Amino acid sequence: MTKTITAAGNAAYLIFGEDLRSYIIRRQVIDVIVALRQKIQVRKFFLVVFLPWDKYIRSRKSIAGELLYLRQNEIICHVIPTPISFPWYSFKEKKWKMVRQYHTFLYVPMILLYTLPAVLFYLLFRNVRLFHCRSYPVSLSVLLIKRIYSKIAFIFDPRSDFPEERALQKNGSVNDRNFIIWKYLEKKICAAADTVVVIGGPFDRHFKDIYDKMQTVNIYNNVNTQEFCLDTAHRKQLRTALQADNKVIFCYSGSMYKNYWNDPELYAKFIADFNLHIDIKPLFLFLVPEDCRTTLMEALRNHGIASSLYCIESPDFSEIPQYLSACDLGMYFFPYYSPRVGIKFVEYCSMGLPTIVNMNIGGAADIVINHQLGLSLNNNVLSDPSGKTGEDEIALVNRLIDEKESYKKRCRVFAEKNFDTGVVVDKYRSIYDRLLA
Repeated sequence: MTKTITAAGNAAYLIFGEDLRSYIIRRQVIDVIVALRQKIQVRKFFLVVFLPWDKYIRSRKSIAGELLYLRQNEIICHVIPTPISFPWYSFKEKKWKMVRQYHTFLYVPMILLYTLPAVLFYLLFRNVRLFHCRSYPVSLSVLLIKRIYSKIAFIFDPRSDFPEERALQKNGSVNDRNFIIWKYLEKKICAAADTVVVIGGPFDRHFKDIYDKMQTVNIYNNVNTQEFCLDTAHRKQLRTALQADNKVIFCYSGSMYKNYWNDPELYAKFIADFNLHIDIKPLFLFLVPEDCRTTLMEALRNHGIASSLYCIESPDFSEIPQYLSACDLGMYFFPYYSPRVGIKFVEYCSMGLPTIVNMNIGGAADIVINHQLGLSLNNNVLSDPSGKTGEDEIALVNRLIDEKESYKKRCRVFAEKNFDTGVVVDKYRSIYDRLLA
């Protein structure tokens, strides 16, 4: 099929600090722009990846396949190494670690020092007129250029609330200088962007509390719903292997780190509080990266969880749909509030798994409540280490278990209409067409 080429200019998608080979970037960026490239009218489409120098050195050979794949799909990918990464020795852990402090406002001048010339290069020498920015740091350079050259189009497309995320994960405060400055920069970015992409109602309200006149478009995280669908053969096989033919399997899929967003303590407390009161025999299946196993097992032991109640696996990403096929319910809890929806919730929903969330996951909880896709627990149910779960919460969990079959089709239909990669691509296409016209 021959495409009509517009004279409006080229487009560039900019990402910062994220590994080109990660499955998140594969799904949320590469899969999307490959499909998007065939639908928008631009002569050239660039993917610009700002990658820490140490990751660049380690992965420059392995990412060659990604670059070839993108080139075959008419996308020019440039990987630019960045200097904000330095080694230090942890005497506590007795090993060398890499520190990347780009979330600290003191590094903003350095960020601009190497991102601003790159953005100018694409503007002046590659005729890029639309900049699609996935992160806060790289958006700063586009913000400055748009102040001078207002004709460029700017899409701000964060997948999380960066200032809050960094303040909470780094044990900071929403009152410290770093947080205040990043919130100020966030307001300037949102005000300058032609379109701000949000993920659900809570995320939309989160940004409009900052600047109420911004243009927002709701685009959820995406998943290939044809890939993430129930596989009955694998369901039977895995449930037999797990000796769970007559059990209800609760599943968690994703990374886990102590005192971070997905804190294993919350899941251990959930199991400890609910296991004795659940009306069926449960099995808690955790699909986590290999480096998360020790922390998770420690949390489970500290809460007195018997090893017969849980199973920990570290499958390849391609195997996740098979494991989820064996499950009945999803779990997703946060220790702090965030308006996000979360990739794992998108996966659960696509697989037809009703999900138990807590209210701290604002976007997912909003969907669960408004569309009856699971159960949303009050935050205090899991936040107090010494607290006991009330009878009302226990009754709600038992009711969800009893009615789980009636939720499955509703979850799947919602995912197909809102989370499928094809649906997401069409929404991005409407933004590109409007801004490139």
